[in-house]
This record gives sequence, structure tokens and C-alpha cells, in this order.
Amino acid sequence: MKNTITSELLHGRAVSAVFQDFMEPFLVEWRDMKPRPNMKQLNEWLRTPWAIWNAVVYQDFYPKSENHDLLNEMRRQALVSQLPEADGLIEFFVVRKRYEFAKFRYLFGEYDFYQKNDGEFYCRAAAVLPKNVDQRYGTDGVEHRI
Repeated sequence: MKNTITSELLHGRAVSAVFQDFMEPFLVEWRDMKPRPNMKQLNEWLRTPWAIWNAVVYQDFYPKSENHDLLNEMRRQALVSQLPEADGLIEFFVVRKRYEFAKFRYLFGEYDFYQKNDGEFYCRAAAVLPKNVDQRYGTDGVEHRI
């Protein structure tokens, strides 16, 4: 039997809503910037917290995965970069994931923040499990206005 992302793993929340909530510190900054960077730039900026979420999930929930050491590698890279803000950013999102989003065991797959013709901004995100656990789950089919 194939493992899938079950309602228990979703904990009653759409993946896109969880993704948006996790990214909220970046979204607050983005909303306040003058001029506001475009959606492509926003989506690029979110790759770092996206990677941190996934690294924490691998380390905490899938220690036998070949990717179980991604978080430690990110920390090593931050030290090599000698950018103090890099280490602080990693630790901020690690703590955020572990304490505010601890129950979510899935990885974030594809995501997109975009603007529709109505002028509103939306978020769509997918959840995935490691390949040795399951194949791609896919988007939840739900858009969330930001």
C-alpha cells in the first residue's frame, strides 16, 4: 500500500495556509517595502525559509533519509559565509518551525505567490513526503489571499 499525506498529516489545515503562515515574517516585510518588489522576487526570497522548513522536517522526522543532514549543512554554509545574519535567519526559522509548526511532518514542494486580475495576492503550495515515504502529493487546490 502506498503511503500518502493523510488528513492526520494535514491537521485540518490547507498546505497553502500553513506555508503562508510560516512565511509571514517575510510577507510583512514585503508588504511594507517601498517600492514593493515584484512577485518573482518574493518567490525567490522565500526559497531560504522553504529550504529551512524542509531541512528541519528531514532532520526531525526522517533521520534515515539521505537528506537528514541538510540543516547542519546549511549551518556550516552560514558559518563559511561569515554573514552573521545568515545564521540568525536560519535559527529564527528553525525555532519557528519546531515550536509553531511542529506537528506538520510534510515537506513543502512547489509554491507560488501570485497576483490575480482582481488585484489580490494569493498563495498556492504543495506538500510532499520524501521519496522513500511517498511520491508527490500535489497542491491542495486551495488558494489563499495574502
